[in-house]
Amino acid sequence: MKYRVIANLFFDTEADAKKVFDEMTLLEGKINNINEEKVNPEISSFNYHKCYHDEEPSKPCEIIRKTTKLSDRGLEKVDNTV
Repeated sequence: MKYRVIANLFFDTEADAKKVFDEMTLLEGKINNINEEKVNPEISSFNYHKCYHDEEPSKPCEIIRKTTKLSDRGLEKVDNTV
């Protein structure tokens, strides 16, 4: 058995989103995947992005940073900050 956290959070500032994201990366050694070798793998990941769904017309989200757990290789980090 595992414990799972699912969160979908919206912030008014990038600083708040970044703070939550950075706190999550501190848990790198405790994050797990399940069913990796099966047809239904569940891979741990989290990201923060610019969300334009509240605008008219809306447009696709823009990923700023994304982290995915890659088995024994730790976390794969994608950083689109400039």
